Amino acid sequence: MNHTAKFRSSRSALLHPRLSSCLTLLALFVVCPQGLNAQTVRGGWKTKSPMPSQNAAFGADALDGIIYTVGGNTGAGPLDQVVAYDPATDLWSSMAPLAVARGGLAATVANGTLYALGGALGGTHYNTLEAYDDQADSWATMAPMPTPRQGLGAASVNGILYAIAGSFNADLTVVEAYDPATNTWSARAPMPSPRRQFTTCVAGGIIYVFGGSSGSSTLSSVEAYDPATDTWTSRAPMPTARAEAASGAIGGKIYVIGGVDAVGVMNTLEIYDPVTDTWATDLPMPTPRGWVRAAVVRNTLHAMGGIDMSGVTTIVETLSVDKPIVEGGWKTKSPMPSQNAAFGADVLDGIIYTVGGNTGAGPLDQVVAYDPATDLWSSMAPLAVARGGLAATVANGTLYALGGALGGTHYNTLEAYDDQADSWATMAPMPTPRQGLGAASVNGILYAIAGSFNADLTVVEAYDPATNTWSARAPMPSPRRQFTTCVAGGIIYVFGGSSGSSTLSSVEAYDPATDTWTSRAPMPTARAEAASGAIGGKIYVAGGVDTVGLFDTVEIYDPVTDTWKMGPSLPTSRGWVRAAVVHGTLYAMGGIDAGGVTTVVEALSVGF
Repeated sequence: MNHTAKFRSSRSALLHPRLSSCLTLLALFVVCPQGLNAQTVRGGWKTKSPMPSQNAAFGADALDGIIYTVGGNTGAGPLDQVVAYDPATDLWSSMAPLAVARGGLAATVANGTLYALGGALGGTHYNTLEAYDDQADSWATMAPMPTPRQGLGAASVNGILYAIAGSFNADLTVVEAYDPATNTWSARAPMPSPRRQFTTCVAGGIIYVFGGSSGSSTLSSVEAYDPATDTWTSRAPMPTARAEAASGAIGGKIYVIGGVDAVGVMNTLEIYDPVTDTWATDLPMPTPRGWVRAAVVRNTLHAMGGIDMSGVTTIVETLSVDKPIVEGGWKTKSPMPSQNAAFGADVLDGIIYTVGGNTGAGPLDQVVAYDPATDLWSSMAPLAVARGGLAATVANGTLYALGGALGGTHYNTLEAYDDQADSWATMAPMPTPRQGLGAASVNGILYAIAGSFNADLTVVEAYDPATNTWSARAPMPSPRRQFTTCVAGGIIYVFGGSSGSSTLSSVEAYDPATDTWTSRAPMPTARAEAASGAIGGKIYVAGGVDTVGLFDTVEIYDPVTDTWKMGPSLPTSRGWVRAAVVHGTLYAMGGIDAGGVTTVVEALSVGF
């Protein structure tokens, strides 16, 4: 993507009426993207490069660290324009326009794709849904919403897009869900009361709706929607009633900024804590604005455009929030260079390597290395074969990547990494191709465990680097895939996973010395695609997913007593997360959170 391209000359600025006239603009529900975790405000607000042209009532969200604004209204009429802002360079670029010009639309990212939905042009209300391909810089029209509307909200949880309320002749309560996998819509539980012009944000897999308008009233009420149960719950109201505010989630808390009521525009910042259901007031925006939109990138809330006291504006102001020690001892670290899930990970000489994986758009051959001492990531030589659902482990000072899949092809590939030469060599292939497998090493022997190839497997195969040969070992007691594997005391432990359509809590222990499996105490929480690491003789199992949703759960297993206890929850609920341990610290990397495939890295120091 070219983020330094010149802006289209047709997007020249126009003169705009004062606030009293601007209040008739189409109302838009703001989508709040998930941000990285943080806690305390620092540094105050800063002014950034202005938007290329005045805009309000547009849609906004962040994709791969770039903020996109779509459609909107200049005060003279709706726009089809799409512009991209790169926080790293503080530059704006013009992108391919929408097929349909509209204001009062919503935008959100689901599964690594930006969607624009609804809106209006004059008296025409749209049910249009467009999907943006950021690699091709093009838009595609998808299945339309059942209900045309403007001033709606949009959010995504677990890859499903939710279109919430809005207005079409009257204020609505309707909620409709879009599944990108099938390009279909379905009805969900309606909101408790009709509204438009609200702002919404996702935290912990819950969609929160703040304020808005209903008829001639400006609202302070807050409603929370749980997609897992398809239910709405009322939460503590905002201290300040307002419509056309903006919001962003940082560190598990939701920042609600700006807005408008019958009196005028606001610069108010109020911070909501979903855990305690309480509000706090913090640093106000420098410029009071309604119809403002927001997005979060790397702990920074970007407040863009809207209507201030002079009319439609180009102003961009940011509020940065520290990376803190979060609840339970977790810290936020530098994010992965790109979104990734279903990759392999292990530690070699104090450096964490992540290999392969999937962005949501397809498998990767990329290999990146993280140095905990400097909190920096580096790109390394890629795999010979791009694949997701692979496993990685270190044996005898060499990093191995094994198995995985690309499309419908399952691999038995084994690659070995030379960290001195930064190169990969292809070794003897596994006898059984598979993905969703586990890998571990004990006494210099690499073990490839279970996984799936057409069906879930029980097969266990052992690789001897000294002879570059494989041999069969005792199979697992039952088939499974997507589990997490960890070694403690020379025993390989397998936790949870999936078998057919079932999510497992069972734990199996393999002793390489006797080539035998033993069942151990099950996890308190059944889950697949969790991550694990051993610290101080105990095994920490973090995150995961089941058929309902994502987990932030951390459970700690004691192999000596065969017992479990709860640990400090992950700040960010995630499945397909991977983990590695360096110097008594567990690093939870990437995976899929409520906003899709993520770059988030969080670390828990235990002190061993």
